[in-house]
Amino acid sequence: MIVKCNDPYFSCLLDTGARINVIAIEEINRLGIIPEKYSNESIICANGSALSILGIVFLKIEIGEIYKIIKFYIDKKVSPSVICGIEFLNAFKIHLKI
Repeated sequence: MIVKCNDPYFSCLLDTGARINVIAIEEINRLGIIPEKYSNESIICANGSALSILGIVFLKIEIGEIYKIIKFYIDKKVSPSVICGIEFLNAFKIHLKI
């Protein structure tokens, strides 16, 4: 999915298995945003791998003419660089029909 954040557009992966939203530190640096809160926590993913959370950031995300302030956890090496989970889907009231 293509979303707009602080003017540039970027691709994100919609992950219905993820509860939270995660963004790579390189995207935060590219956007020139300073994290709201720094952290050294880890989150265990469904596949058993660990994400090293560096902090939290609240980003203004736009889809079409609708925007929301969305909380993202910052990771060093998450791939793809932006993963949007259930919190994102709920904020935009996105319902996927399978």
